[in-house]
Amino acid sequence: MFMSHCAPRSGVRVRARCTQLAIGGVVWTGLLATAQAAGVSIGGNPVMTVPAAKYYNFQPWANDSQHKKLRFTIVNKPAWAGFDPTYGRLYGSPIPANVGTYRNVTIYVTDGQYSASLPAFSITVTPLADPGPVISGAPATSAVVGKPYTFQPSANDSYGLRMVFGATNRPAWLIVNTATGQLSGTPGPGDVGTYRKIVESVSDGYKSATLQAFDLTVASLTSPGSRPPVKPSPLPAPVPSPAPAPVVLSSVSLQWEPPTENTDASPLTDLRGYHLYYGHTQGSLGSNITIPQPGVAGYVVENLTPGTWYFAVAAYNNNGVEGELSEVTSRVVQ
Repeated sequence: MFMSHCAPRSGVRVRARCTQLAIGGVVWTGLLATAQAAGVSIGGNPVMTVPAAKYYNFQPWANDSQHKKLRFTIVNKPAWAGFDPTYGRLYGSPIPANVGTYRNVTIYVTDGQYSASLPAFSITVTPLADPGPVISGAPATSAVVGKPYTFQPSANDSYGLRMVFGATNRPAWLIVNTATGQLSGTPGPGDVGTYRKIVESVSDGYKSATLQAFDLTVASLTSPGSRPPVKPSPLPAPVPSPAPAPVVLSSVSLQWEPPTENTDASPLTDLRGYHLYYGHTQGSLGSNITIPQPGVAGYVVENLTPGTWYFAVAAYNNNGVEGELSEVTSRVVQ
């Protein structure tokens, strides 16, 4: 059992006891700002920079001395970002095309009578320092009519991004699996010959890498001593790749114990729910689910593709103020 603290920016700190996920762990950077108008106040520490393809999240805090319902608005919101008018959260995942600085972003809050706003701030999207995928392997350069040919390259991406494979100058009988990169097929009697400069490549959507070009010679099974004719290289017209094999989706079940008290041991009365974050890498939890039920003690995340997934959770109170993320936990989906 883990124990840590959810710390809303309003000064209320929530302590949670969790069985599989613990509340604790996020470092905020940027401009610390507060504003107050009559009975309405707002403050927060906006995140000022985010790398492309990474998840951005900023949750301001807000209070109303008369306990009225608050409503948030935003001016100069980046097009790649989403905004929650109920809780004032600004979030999203910019792509490399969004690199640049977005200025004069201003978040307002009102109780219907009085309003307040944070000082305008800027968000800079920096280029993704992506070295790109790496691919290696030595394909066989000969095949025999009627016998299966296979080659499986090794490939990985440092950011854990989804990789897509392709091949140029391959013969029609040689199929490439776009999800795994495997080349496979069985040549027929009409395929005897040499196929020049076959190149296999892999891309993570941003950068790509290729294997060294190789020649593949198909020999006849009935005349192993004969020298097969050389077939000309195919025209550079693109060859459509087959559709990727269907991916079987799975689910992961997570559980925790809802918090019951503040850090000063007083009863916790304003817990509203939880935000559950998850993704393929520990440093990029790009997906999120809002669970607006304070008494919930678990959740099943569905439609997960095979691989390793990382999860973290943060509690939020009735004002929509989110606490710190928990320590990240992982699950392997088969």
